[in-house]
Amino acid sequence: MKLPQKILLFVAFLLLAPMSSQAAYPVSLDGFWRFELDPADAGERQQWFNRDGRNRIRLPGILQAQGFGDEISTDTPWVLTLYDRNWYLRDDYKTYIEPGKVKVPFLSQPPPHYLGAAWYQRDIYLIFPYMVGRRIVLTLERPHWETTVWIDDRKIGSKISLVTAHVYDLGAVSPGRHRLTIRWAAVGTESSVRLN
Repeated sequence: MKLPQKILLFVAFLLLAPMSSQAAYPVSLDGFWRFELDPADAGERQQWFNRDGRNRIRLPGILQAQGFGDEISTDTPWVLTLYDRNWYLRDDYKTYIEPGKVKVPFLSQPPPHYLGAAWYQRDIYLIFPYMVGRRIVLTLERPHWETTVWIDDRKIGSKISLVTAHVYDLGAVSPGRHRLTIRWAAVGTESSVRLN
């Protein structure tokens, strides 16, 4: 059975740090990011890494808690089958099946629900003297499951893992302003995004 693709973006923290024989200097990337949902998965083909996202999202934070996604309905395609696939036909749930009032027999029902890829983007400024000419490493902790990273229009790579951090060597990035773009896509997982 093919599981529906959902975006579960649960990131414990994002760290941008130069790597050298000296101690790393972590730079926090929390705050507002440009953001866009990509339910049709057209972003890479349409080169969304070359344009600014249309929405804003705060990280750390969960995309559903910030109002992104689809309203929960009796047709919401959950990753795992609920213990009672016909829960909405039960008498004790009849009052919870109207649009806007749907409640499912699920331990943690997200406010909205989202299936698909999502794009996160922000400008980073490499102006600190200790960063010039050094390798820069981007660490994404606990992303679920697939991430792809670009600096400006240069694709750095993709990683797939549910249990390990996704670590990207951005190389020696030139001083100045750069667009950091991250595309998250999940392989059959429920979705939320968090960065701290």
